[in-house]
Amino acid sequence: MIDIKTLKKGQYFKNYKELCLELDIEIKKNTNSKNAQLKELSRYCRYHTEGHKFIIDEVYNNPKPKEDNRGKQGVFTHLMQTLIMDYLVEQNKQTVYVTRNHLLHHIRMMNKNYTYCSENVPQLSKMKKIEEKIIYDFFNTTNSNFKSAFMSVLANLRNRSLIMYEKVTSICQKDNIHRPATEDEKESIQRCEKEVLNELGYKEMSHVRISSKWNEFKKRMSQLLLFNYDIRFYYISYKITVNRDYISDEYEDTLNLTLSELKREGLKNELNRIVMERLIANSKLRKKRASNPTQSTKMDKYRLQFSYEDDNEKLVNLLIDYTADDITDEINRIAAEDMKFKIEEEEFESLFS
Repeated sequence: MIDIKTLKKGQYFKNYKELCLELDIEIKKNTNSKNAQLKELSRYCRYHTEGHKFIIDEVYNNPKPKEDNRGKQGVFTHLMQTLIMDYLVEQNKQTVYVTRNHLLHHIRMMNKNYTYCSENVPQLSKMKKIEEKIIYDFFNTTNSNFKSAFMSVLANLRNRSLIMYEKVTSICQKDNIHRPATEDEKESIQRCEKEVLNELGYKEMSHVRISSKWNEFKKRMSQLLLFNYDIRFYYISYKITVNRDYISDEYEDTLNLTLSELKREGLKNELNRIVMERLIANSKLRKKRASNPTQSTKMDKYRLQFSYEDDNEKLVNLLIDYTADDITDEINRIAAEDMKFKIEEEEFESLFS
C-alpha cells in the first residue's frame, strides 16, 4: 500500500528518485519492477510525465481497483490507434507519406536508437557486450510484432473509411529530395538488387537482411544507384490518403469518450510503457518455448542462454524506452574504428600477397 497523504494536485517531482523519496517507497532499478510500481501508484493518483519530471494531476479519495490484465491488448491497440489518428490529423494533409518506423517513433513505440542500431548490429554488440545473434533475434521478433500491430491499425482505419493506404517504394535523390520512385526507377532498383545479391552469393533479400553482409549489401547498392541513377538510397514507405472530412471528428470523439483527461504526451508515455512490458514478457515466453523440444527453432541455443532475458531487457531499455540516452554517436565512433581496422588489415595483407 502506498501512503499518499503528502501528495497534492499540481505537485511535481523532478525525477523518479525524488518521487520515491517523497512517498517513502523503494527506488526500483529493474525496469519491470519500476513499471509495476508506477502502475500501482496510478491506482492512487493520476499523473503525467514531462521528460523525467512527474506531475500530479489528481489524488483519488479512494484507490482504484487493480486492473484486469485481460484488457491490456485492447488498451494497447486503442492507444496506438488514437495516436496514429492524432499524427494524421496533425499533418493537415490529404496525402501523407511516412515510413513505419518514423510513425512508430513519433508515437513512442521505439526511440531514436532503434532504427540506427538495427542497421549497426555488430557495433551495438561490441558496445553492450551482447551476442549479435541475440540482437538480431530481438530485432526480427520486435519488427514482426510492430509490423503486425501497425498493419492492424491501418486496416481498422481503412475499414472505418477514414483512410486508404498502400506501400510504395520511395527514393532519396542526390539533392536530398524524397519522393515516390517511378516505374523505371523501381525496375532499376530491382536490377541492382539482383546484381548485388549475386555478388554476395545470396538468392533472397530476406537471407542477406539478417546476415553479416547486410551493411555491405546496402553500401554496394548505394554505390550502384548513385553512380548510375543519382539515387542516394531507397526505402519502403506508406502512402496514406486521409478522409479529412471525418477523421478529425472521429479523433475528437475518441478522446472525449475515453481519454479526454489525458494529454498527448501522457498517451505516448503510456504506450511506451506498455510496449516495453510486452517486449520483455515476450522474451521470457520465447525462452520458455525454447526449452520445449516440440517447438524447436534454430535460435533455441541462444534463447536458452542464461543471459537471454537480461540481454533483451537491456535492449528494450536502450532501444524502446523514450528516456534512453542517444547512443548513435558512440555507434558511429565504433563503426569508424572498425572500418579503420579493416582498411589497415587489408593493407597489411596486401604486403604479403
